Amino acid sequence: MNLTLSRGRITDFTNYYFNYNTSDWSEEYTSSNLGTVDIAYSPRITGSAELEINPVKNLSLNLTGKYVGKQYFDNTMSENRVINPYFVSGISAGYKIPLKGSDELMLRFMLNNLLNSSYENNAYGGMWTEDGAEKTWAYFFPQAGIHYTAGISLSF
Repeated sequence: MNLTLSRGRITDFTNYYFNYNTSDWSEEYTSSNLGTVDIAYSPRITGSAELEINPVKNLSLNLTGKYVGKQYFDNTMSENRVINPYFVSGISAGYKIPLKGSDELMLRFMLNNLLNSSYENNAYGGMWTEDGAEKTWAYFFPQAGIHYTAGISLSF
């Protein structure tokens, strides 16, 4: 198991952006000082755990889980530009088949996102203002639902 508690901060952060006047569509490049903010893509909490069981010789069964806390994808700490916290889990099995000498064949099967969680693990975007009102653009990277992988490896 592991757990990370972090507080990555930027002190005295200034955000630069365009303000558009919608009556004549003129623009002004402006800024605002946001003070101390969290660093983008820096969740305050992350953690994972793994449980391995070896019920019979050469067979391993693993249950894994990973949690990633809320994180902002820019340095403004805006709730409009945030990646929500998520938890994903998986289960896997591996079986070793001994061959001549020290050679071995390994068969693996992994079932990922076991709980079929809907989540995004990355995003990007930004902001501007129109007549002083903040606007946001954001693109998210959704991750796969429940899925599996299988593999074979030969060691010699």
